[in-house]
Amino acid sequence: MPNRVKIKEEDVPSTVRVLVEDPSGRVLLVSEKEGKIIDYGLNNKPIRKRRGTGLPGGGVQKGETLQKAALRELQEETGITADIEPEPVYEEWKRSSKVYVFRATNPRGEIKVKSEENIVAAFWVLPSRAHGSFKHDGVDYPAYESHMNWINGIF
Repeated sequence: MPNRVKIKEEDVPSTVRVLVEDPSGRVLLVSEKEGKIIDYGLNNKPIRKRRGTGLPGGGVQKGETLQKAALRELQEETGITADIEPEPVYEEWKRSSKVYVFRATNPRGEIKVKSEENIVAAFWVLPSRAHGSFKHDGVDYPAYESHMNWINGIF
Protein backbone atom coordinates (compact mmCIF):
# COMPACT_ATOMS: atom_id res chain seq x y z
CA MET A 1 0.00 0.00 0.00
CA PRO A 2 1.49 3.39 -0.95
CA ASN A 3 2.27 5.91 1.75
CA ARG A 4 -0.14 8.81 1.73
CA VAL A 5 0.91 12.22 2.95
CA LYS A 6 -1.74 14.26 4.70
CA ILE A 7 -1.64 17.91 3.71
CA LYS A 8 -3.42 20.54 5.74
CA GLU A 9 -5.57 22.93 3.72
CA GLU A 10 -3.65 25.93 5.11
CA ASP A 11 -0.45 24.48 3.58
CA VAL A 12 -1.94 24.40 0.08
CA PRO A 13 -1.02 27.38 -2.12
CA SER A 14 -3.93 29.74 -2.68
CA THR A 15 -4.70 32.06 -5.55
CA VAL A 16 -7.33 34.75 -5.83
CA ARG A 17 -9.27 36.14 -8.77
CA VAL A 18 -11.33 39.32 -8.71
CA LEU A 19 -14.64 39.80 -10.49
CA VAL A 20 -14.92 43.60 -10.66
CA GLU A 21 -18.21 45.09 -11.79
CA ASP A 22 -18.54 48.74 -12.81
CA PRO A 23 -21.76 50.82 -12.42
CA SER A 24 -22.86 49.96 -15.98
CA GLY A 25 -22.63 46.20 -15.30
CA ARG A 26 -19.39 45.52 -17.17
CA VAL A 27 -16.66 43.26 -15.76
CA LEU A 28 -12.92 43.85 -15.86
CA LEU A 29 -10.79 41.32 -17.76
CA VAL A 30 -7.05 41.06 -18.31
CA SER A 31 -5.14 39.39 -21.14
CA GLU A 32 -1.96 37.64 -20.08
CA LYS A 33 0.91 36.72 -22.37
CA GLU A 34 2.49 33.29 -22.26
CA GLY A 35 4.85 33.33 -19.40
CA LYS A 36 6.25 31.74 -16.31
CA ILE A 37 6.69 28.04 -15.75
CA ILE A 38 3.74 26.71 -13.75
CA ASP A 39 4.55 22.99 -13.69
CA TYR A 40 6.72 20.29 -15.22
CA GLY A 41 5.48 17.49 -17.46
CA LEU A 42 7.02 14.33 -18.86
CA ASN A 43 10.82 14.28 -18.94
CA ASN A 44 10.81 17.44 -16.80
CA LYS A 45 9.59 19.49 -19.76
CA PRO A 46 8.44 22.88 -18.44
CA ILE A 47 4.76 23.75 -18.81
CA ARG A 48 4.33 27.49 -19.22
CA LYS A 49 1.29 29.52 -18.32
CA ARG A 50 -0.55 29.91 -21.60
CA ARG A 51 -1.67 33.25 -22.88
CA GLY A 52 -5.31 34.01 -22.34
CA THR A 53 -7.97 36.36 -21.05
CA GLY A 54 -9.62 36.16 -17.66
CA LEU A 55 -10.13 37.77 -14.30
CA PRO A 56 -7.28 39.68 -12.65
CA GLY A 57 -5.61 37.89 -9.76
CA GLY A 58 -2.70 35.81 -8.60
CA GLY A 59 -0.98 34.19 -5.66
CA VAL A 60 -1.58 34.87 -1.99
CA GLN A 61 1.56 35.91 -0.12
CA LYS A 62 2.53 34.41 3.22
CA GLY A 63 0.66 36.13 6.07
CA GLU A 64 -1.73 37.91 3.69
CA THR A 65 -5.51 37.55 3.98
CA LEU A 66 -7.37 36.40 0.89
CA GLN A 67 -9.26 39.72 0.68
CA LYS A 68 -6.05 41.77 0.89
CA ALA A 69 -4.43 39.55 -1.75
CA ALA A 70 -7.40 40.15 -4.06
CA LEU A 71 -7.08 43.92 -3.69
CA ARG A 72 -3.28 43.85 -4.12
CA GLU A 73 -3.46 41.70 -7.26
CA LEU A 74 -6.19 43.90 -8.74
CA GLN A 75 -4.08 47.02 -8.16
CA GLU A 76 -0.85 45.43 -9.41
CA GLU A 77 -2.35 44.07 -12.63
CA THR A 78 -4.74 46.87 -13.59
CA GLY A 79 -4.05 50.01 -11.54
CA ILE A 80 -7.70 49.86 -10.42
CA THR A 81 -8.84 49.75 -6.81
CA ALA A 82 -12.30 48.65 -5.70
CA ASP A 83 -14.38 47.53 -2.73
CA ILE A 84 -13.69 43.81 -2.30
CA GLU A 85 -16.44 41.77 -0.64
CA PRO A 86 -15.23 40.14 2.59
CA GLU A 87 -15.97 36.55 1.53
CA PRO A 88 -15.30 34.79 -1.79
CA VAL A 89 -18.30 34.16 -4.02
CA TYR A 90 -16.73 31.00 -5.41
CA GLU A 91 -13.89 28.62 -4.60
CA GLU A 92 -12.42 25.74 -6.56
CA TRP A 93 -9.44 23.40 -6.63
CA LYS A 94 -7.26 23.98 -9.72
CA ARG A 95 -4.25 21.71 -10.24
CA SER A 96 -2.36 21.93 -6.96
CA SER A 97 -3.84 25.13 -5.50
CA LYS A 98 -7.15 26.46 -4.28
CA VAL A 99 -8.68 29.40 -6.17
CA TYR A 100 -10.93 31.94 -4.45
CA VAL A 101 -13.03 34.31 -6.56
CA PHE A 102 -13.98 37.61 -4.93
CA ARG A 103 -16.57 40.05 -6.17
CA ALA A 104 -15.68 43.74 -6.17
CA THR A 105 -17.70 46.88 -6.79
CA ASN A 106 -17.17 50.63 -6.94
CA PRO A 107 -14.00 50.52 -9.10
CA ARG A 108 -11.80 53.60 -8.92
CA GLY A 109 -8.86 54.81 -10.96
CA GLU A 110 -7.75 54.39 -14.53
CA ILE A 111 -6.49 51.20 -16.08
CA LYS A 112 -2.68 51.10 -16.08
CA VAL A 113 -1.17 47.82 -17.24
CA LYS A 114 2.30 46.99 -15.95
CA SER A 115 4.41 44.87 -18.31
CA GLU A 116 6.23 43.20 -15.39
CA GLU A 117 2.90 41.68 -14.35
CA ASN A 118 2.75 39.69 -17.65
CA ILE A 119 -0.45 41.56 -18.58
CA VAL A 120 -0.80 42.95 -22.12
CA ALA A 121 -4.23 44.55 -21.73
CA ALA A 122 -7.02 45.20 -19.24
CA PHE A 123 -10.49 46.18 -20.40
CA TRP A 124 -14.18 46.30 -19.50
CA VAL A 125 -16.69 43.96 -21.15
CA LEU A 126 -20.34 43.06 -20.66
CA PRO A 127 -20.68 39.61 -19.02
CA SER A 128 -22.65 38.38 -22.05
CA ARG A 129 -19.56 39.11 -24.21
CA ALA A 130 -17.11 37.32 -21.89
CA HIS A 131 -16.33 34.30 -24.06
CA GLY A 132 -14.33 33.29 -27.11
CA SER A 133 -11.12 35.20 -27.61
CA PHE A 134 -9.92 38.79 -27.47
CA LYS A 135 -7.43 40.37 -29.88
CA HIS A 136 -4.64 42.73 -28.82
CA ASP A 137 -1.96 44.01 -31.21
CA GLY A 138 -2.99 41.39 -33.77
CA VAL A 139 -2.66 38.45 -31.35
CA ASP A 140 -5.60 36.34 -30.15
CA TYR A 141 -5.87 35.79 -26.41
CA PRO A 142 -8.37 32.95 -25.87
CA ALA A 143 -10.72 33.28 -22.92
CA TYR A 144 -9.84 31.10 -19.94
CA GLU A 145 -12.88 28.83 -19.91
CA SER A 146 -12.99 28.43 -16.13
CA HIS A 147 -12.94 32.22 -15.65
CA MET A 148 -15.79 32.69 -18.11
CA ASN A 149 -17.75 29.96 -16.31
CA TRP A 150 -17.24 31.80 -13.01
CA ILE A 151 -18.54 35.03 -14.58
CA ASN A 152 -21.55 33.32 -16.12
CA GLY A 153 -22.29 31.43 -12.90
CA ILE A 154 -22.25 34.61 -10.81
CA PHE A 155 -24.31 36.77 -13.21
